[in-house]
Amino acid sequence: MEKYFKIYVAWNGKNLSLNCDVIYESEQVQRIKISLGNKYFTLQNDYPLVRNAPPNKKPPVKWKVIDGKPTDAHFLADVLETLEAHIKENKNSG
Repeated sequence: MEKYFKIYVAWNGKNLSLNCDVIYESEQVQRIKISLGNKYFTLQNDYPLVRNAPPNKKPPVKWKVIDGKPTDAHFLADVLETLEAHIKENKNSG
């Protein structure tokens, strides 16, 4: 996955362009800082661990907020859905 990318999330009638920066990645976890202007939050997922699991035993990716505070739960759900789609698309293209 690229270290810096943008995602677009529709929210309150606006199409927001969110900056995504992969700030840490190990064999177990990945941390992505999501920002818009001077507001941000950081998400951690276990995608690297899931990616390396056997194909017939791949669990869903687990996410958690480790820094900052998203606007609300619906906004966070939209961001996570968009990020998962981006990860899946990026995996299939690389």
